[in-house]
Amino acid sequence: MDGKPESGTWMGHGVRRKLVAFLSVLEDTIYIVLAFLFALSAVAVIAEFLWTLHINSYTTFVESSLDHFLIVFMLIELMHTTLLYLKTHRFRHEPFLMVGMIAGIRAILILSAQQTVVDRSTKLPYIYELATTALVVLVLAIALRITRPKDSSSSDS
Repeated sequence: MDGKPESGTWMGHGVRRKLVAFLSVLEDTIYIVLAFLFALSAVAVIAEFLWTLHINSYTTFVESSLDHFLIVFMLIELMHTTLLYLKTHRFRHEPFLMVGMIAGIRAILILSAQQTVVDRSTKLPYIYELATTALVVLVLAIALRITRPKDSSSSDS
């Protein structure tokens, strides 16, 4: 044996091509199901928001709205990323950085809304958490800016 595959092995056979074709179809099917579940989850979050909508105060309404809508935005961005992969069969990291930034902004907004209704003596942990989250959002924004292709100024799809 000189390290070359024998002509009679399964690697050179039609079975390999059929197996790869089957796995490719299975992969696409899984991505389609995943995109559908992202869309279904976004609809469920909107429905849950509308079903449990209680306008006790302006702060509660804003906090609940931001929380639900930013979750929907993240789900839609993940669905978009999945669909982009199905169209191009290339992985793109930018949408994941965007989802991370949206999640960070969501956390900042929720922290700020919660801080308005809690005791003012707990300000230091709040400031640490807010600063850390803001730093993460900043790092993700810088990573997105650095890694964005030079030829795509504003077009995403």
